[in-house]
Amino acid sequence: KLLAAGCSPIQLKIGMERASEVICDQVRQRASSIDGYESLLNVASISAGNDAELGKNIANVFHRLGINGTTSVEQGQGYRDEVFFTDGMELQGGYLSPYFGGSTQLADMKDARILLTDGEIKDVQQLVPVLEAAATAKQPLLIMCKDMSEDVLST
Repeated sequence: KLLAAGCSPIQLKIGMERASEVICDQVRQRASSIDGYESLLNVASISAGNDAELGKNIANVFHRLGINGTTSVEQGQGYRDEVFFTDGMELQGGYLSPYFGGSTQLADMKDARILLTDGEIKDVQQLVPVLEAAATAKQPLLIMCKDMSEDVLST
């Protein structure tokens, strides 16, 4: 509406950025740190709609995970709340080729180089420098990507 009324888009953007900084500063000033299990339990219980049992489950999860842990919540079919922990990393996809990994679908790589991208690897030429470096260093190479073309897999 402001742009249609003739307001400068650059000035509007600058104003939005300044307002964002002011709001973030206010949140930081009013925030209080969670120090200890009791304050974690209080925050979790309030966040769970004052449900003490659910708050205790949430607090236990975050107490075990620590500050850098990640969580996911899924709707269950039962009548109880359940908590499951996975140590390490779990991937949704899997191996793109049956020649990778064994029958257990587990990989054990020691001192591996890791190529991680959110894109698709379409051409083997994209990988040549990385493959040469891994071969020179005599280290295994783990490639994690969104997708990989059949041409790259067959090379």
